[in-house]
Amino acid sequence: MIDFFEIADGPRNQRKSASTGMSEIAKPERHWYQHSLRMLLLVVFLAAIGMSWFAVKMQNARTQQHSVEAITQSGGWVKYDYQYDQSGRWMQGTIPPKPDWLRELLGRDFFATAVFCSDQDA
Repeated sequence: MIDFFEIADGPRNQRKSASTGMSEIAKPERHWYQHSLRMLLLVVFLAAIGMSWFAVKMQNARTQQHSVEAITQSGGWVKYDYQYDQSGRWMQGTIPPKPDWLRELLGRDFFATAVFCSDQDA
């Protein structure tokens, strides 16, 4: 009797074991660039977590930026966390954190938190 699966798989995937005499299905060899579906799903999952964190951080920065713009347009002022030292004293002339090109790309509010504000000039 002919086994359908033996015809479909063919002899290329089978080899005979020397000790038992039974045929085993040989695993195909993987090259360095071949990965399993499980690995692909894991990479996609980790990338989605990272991108969702970035999207939430961008949304928070955008909300803060709109608030800062509204305060400054009404004649108020805003102070950021990097403008204060560890003891809470204001330091004049501080440089915003992170490189200039990254602040240009993502905005100041992505890296800094507004800590003090006033809606009128005091």
